Amino acid sequence: MNRLTVMTLAMLLILTGCLPANLPQQPTSTPPLPTPVAPTATLLPTLPPEPTETPSPSLLNLDLLNNFSYWVEDFKIQALLKDGAYDDGKIQAQLIEPVALGDLNGDGREDAAVILAIKSGGTGTFYNLIVILNQNETPVQAASSYIGDRQGIKNLVIANSRIILDYITQGPKDPLCCSSEHRLRSYLLVNGKLLLASEQVLGSQTTQVTPLPNAILIDQPVTGDPLTAPLQVHGRVSQVPPEKKLAYFVTDMNRVVLTQGEVNLEGQPGETGDFSFEINLGTVSSGLVQIEIVDSSEGIQRGRSIVVLVAP
Repeated sequence: MNRLTVMTLAMLLILTGCLPANLPQQPTSTPPLPTPVAPTATLLPTLPPEPTETPSPSLLNLDLLNNFSYWVEDFKIQALLKDGAYDDGKIQAQLIEPVALGDLNGDGREDAAVILAIKSGGTGTFYNLIVILNQNETPVQAASSYIGDRQGIKNLVIANSRIILDYITQGPKDPLCCSSEHRLRSYLLVNGKLLLASEQVLGSQTTQVTPLPNAILIDQPVTGDPLTAPLQVHGRVSQVPPEKKLAYFVTDMNRVVLTQGEVNLEGQPGETGDFSFEINLGTVSSGLVQIEIVDSSEGIQRGRSIVVLVAP
């Protein structure tokens, strides 16, 4: 089972009922690109990066990224933006702010992550996450990943060599026109490819969350990794709950629980923290296995993060 197949099945398992429709084949009318969702004071708190060397000043900035030439794989076009926009009469592209800057490959240089919204006619607007690396002071497009159709981008940051996307997407009962589900994704750049490391549902777009939801970022393993025995799991949280514990569940593709337990957190309640623990599984049939880590402190599900692994 190759990684592309694994990622496709993994997203089906995580996001059942929430996948975007296929890309359109024939353009019809071309409505204007949507206005990006403005960040608000209720955004999920961003995890601070672990201490590393300060990246060198970069040539990558908003002006350069607004006038860069991007390869869009789904549409097989080279889109040279001017002031953040591209229009060849058939396809439109727009750079969605904010852009994210930070070191993604550990070379000490500041790289960039950007989102392009693409229209080719019809009602769809297709969002793509693109990585631009600073290679010896030359901007080079390195990888991309499709996000979805008609998304609402709330925030995009790079922290500790991972991209964190805060956005509004379609929930299980939403039509494509009307995204309402608040999610957090994290991506890693591995061997020139963007890998979805974890996915977290935070609630609806209009839900007032008090306290703020907890960002649970699973650093190891990442979606698509092989299931090992024993399985080492490492990660971080934006807020340590009062009891300093999370829960984990391991399930198969039929949602049968294979094992479960508690996760002890290092850190003080209300502050950032980290976790490291080991899962011992018995014999597991070949297929996909889901690792889910949940913060249900005070009787409220404040955080939930998932990775999907491949059983041999």
